Amino acid sequence: MSNYETLWYLSFVSDDDEFLGVSIVNGNDPESAVASATEQDCHPGGAVLAMPIPPDEAAKVPSGSIGRLLTKEGVDTIWPGCATLGEIRDEEQN
Repeated sequence: MSNYETLWYLSFVSDDDEFLGVSIVNGNDPESAVASATEQDCHPGGAVLAMPIPPDEAAKVPSGSIGRLLTKEGVDTIWPGCATLGEIRDEEQN
């Protein structure tokens, strides 16, 4: 584990908005969070939405979920009903 202070939620989609996964990683800012995901082999490529996780929500994240690529189902076990980047884009277009 590095000395980063914040957990980040990274949602990845392909060019055609296919969900590729979510990574929860440590970082100081979006760029360092994406670099952390790349270093930990949990960056599948594609477009990324990076959001800092508030401390009260970060406390809900099991340590085994940090630094790995999660499926939608894996994310739902932490935050039921959490939207993916593709779902957010769909809502914005409607």
